[in-house]
Amino acid sequence: KALEYYHKCERIQATALGESHPSYATILNNVGLVYENKGEFVKALEYYHKCERIRATVLGESHPDYATTLNNIGGVYSKCERIQATVLRIKESMSKHWNIITNVNAFVRQFLASHILIMQILSLLSP
Repeated sequence: KALEYYHKCERIQATALGESHPSYATILNNVGLVYENKGEFVKALEYYHKCERIRATVLGESHPDYATTLNNIGGVYSKCERIQATVLRIKESMSKHWNIITNVNAFVRQFLASHILIMQILSLLSP
């Protein structure tokens, strides 16, 4: 529901104030926050970067609001890196489990082959 209202506000401010106004940049930042909280990082970065360009141009790169935007962008990239690291750990874990399963299967195959061989020898020995 929040996005619905932020997007309405975004359209109103774009029309009333223009897309280079600091208040418009704030709305873009807020939309980015909602997308970030939803885990939609690509969409969040899209809005954060729009906000960054406006704030850099209008407020300057030494303004605290510009720094806040950079912080938000950094936060998204940090979350993405953690996700990538988690995916790598899952892949490593799956690989190790696969190796274990493969080794168990090899053991089972050897056990069954030995068992069959023993059964064949026993059948030859019995009259």
